[in-house]
Amino acid sequence: MAHRFTFEALERTLRDVMSSYHNSKTIFGGKVIVFGGDFRQILPVVPRGSRSDIVHASINASKIWDHRKVLTLTQNMRLQRNGTSDEVKKFSDWILKVGEGKLAVPNDGYAEIDIPKELLIVDYDEHIHAIVQSTYPKLIENYMSQHYLQSRAILASTIEVVDQINNYVLSLIPGLPNHKITLKIGTPIMLMRNLDQSEGLCNGQSLDNVGLYLPKEVFSHGQLYVAISRVTTKEGLKILIYDKDKKADNIVPTTTTNVVFKEVFANL
Repeated sequence: MAHRFTFEALERTLRDVMSSYHNSKTIFGGKVIVFGGDFRQILPVVPRGSRSDIVHASINASKIWDHRKVLTLTQNMRLQRNGTSDEVKKFSDWILKVGEGKLAVPNDGYAEIDIPKELLIVDYDEHIHAIVQSTYPKLIENYMSQHYLQSRAILASTIEVVDQINNYVLSLIPGLPNHKITLKIGTPIMLMRNLDQSEGLCNGQSLDNVGLYLPKEVFSHGQLYVAISRVTTKEGLKILIYDKDKKADNIVPTTTTNVVFKEVFANL
């Protein structure tokens, strides 16, 4: 989600552009603007910002919000094409409860929630191998397949953990030794933004298989919700919660932290 200052700058610019048409005092210069978003997802990034700073950087903390009309989508279209209606509704409702902080209530936005056992990866010796094997079965046979790579991804809470996954996967793929950029021919790359949709250079939003790897817990609003809401079926989501100390004691973690700044929903 973009910082509210971005939208306010656009609003002032349009008023200035339309000033010659006597619309300089009308919001957005009298133009109809359509925004799309989900406040359950990750909020604007404020470097070294507090919880309050992050919430007040959202668009619904702006004066612009007083002039909005909210239209709400009510169906999870990613899940509609798969499974029975009861299964889809139950899984969809669970995802929404994660996104709205309605599990393990009451809580102040930070809660330890139970993960359904059918979503967990619990039987493994080496944790990184386990999440890669679950998400990318038969990787060596399929790493040149565009469809195979486009339909799956491993998600994690920090860049450091992502680097560990990338390094492990690259060590498995035949090719030149790793360089600083750590890319090889045929290596899957996740784009941060759409570059050329006609050429397939776009940021994937829906995935058939999502592996969520959590050696470190999420730390900000919406991270867990974003990860679990990318998948198109319940069967396509697998979560590995790794705790070195618990693993040594043969204890299987079945809970993880969920972070939701509930005050951001107050005026929706």
